[in-house]
Amino acid sequence: MIGNVLVAKNSDFIPPLEYVSVLESWQRHLAAAGLSQHSLNTYVTTITQLLRWIHNSEHGHEKFERITADQLRAFLSHGRQKGWGARTISVKLSVINNFFAYLHAENIIQTNPADHLDRPRLPQPLPRALNSEQIKLFMGIFSQLDDWVAIRDALLISLLLGSGLRISEALGLDHIDWGQHQIHVRGKGQKDRLVPCLPLSQQLYEKLCQTTVWGTHPRDPIFLGKRGKRLNPRIPQRLVENARILLGLSDDITPHALRHSFATALLHSGGDLRKIQQLLGHESLAATQIYTHVDMTNKRHALATFHPRGRTKPVEG
Repeated sequence: MIGNVLVAKNSDFIPPLEYVSVLESWQRHLAAAGLSQHSLNTYVTTITQLLRWIHNSEHGHEKFERITADQLRAFLSHGRQKGWGARTISVKLSVINNFFAYLHAENIIQTNPADHLDRPRLPQPLPRALNSEQIKLFMGIFSQLDDWVAIRDALLISLLLGSGLRISEALGLDHIDWGQHQIHVRGKGQKDRLVPCLPLSQQLYEKLCQTTVWGTHPRDPIFLGKRGKRLNPRIPQRLVENARILLGLSDDITPHALRHSFATALLHSGGDLRKIQQLLGHESLAATQIYTHVDMTNKRHALATFHPRGRTKPVEG
């Protein structure tokens, strides 16, 4: 498969066996680390682009140990000229770092040329979050529990909004993962964590088990479609989109914004940043710290709105 990818766009490029065997070994390493198929495709495509570019450039074919930091910079510069944005460059740089770190760990190369590359600075957009009133209205849309599908949808939204789960984490839940008021979540990179759930979520789960037309064997998925297969991620995306339109909310209210709302609400109520990090399954505290900026933005907005010196118009009366 890897060899086919390497030659796909350049029939004159016959990859050396060293390339093929190392890439296949690296791909197995990534799969064992828990990367999704989508991420695997991104990783392999990026490195094959790099190797093909090195082959077609003035440098000709190079062995792995002869690839330099200057060549890597030239490859990224070439991509920038083709229109790659800062985020694309950042993703490709992460992949290159991972690949050459693997080569170095496996003693295929003695020094890692990617160690000398600078990462582009990316703007950090503040995540969008619902306020407490919007959260009530949002959950209210899913209060009509006419059948098992409506109960399923309400449970799913309650986990995104009330437990801060990612879509993939919620849809990956099996019945065996559900405990009494807590759930066992498999997060990014197959890292497990226990997350408490709201009493509402517990009630909805029990109601779903009573009404579903599908089985509730411990190994059965909790979230199933009408044909009995694990629910497609597009379903929760559509649920959130429809609710957003009904409430007249901005189009940046996505399923992930519900997770942001959960984290922001915890922080706003005095939650400890480390505990929020654990609940969200963030590997780095830095990923969680962005919510401190969101909370500060909310506080500044409240100050500007309600403080006498923050008002832009005089108060009548």
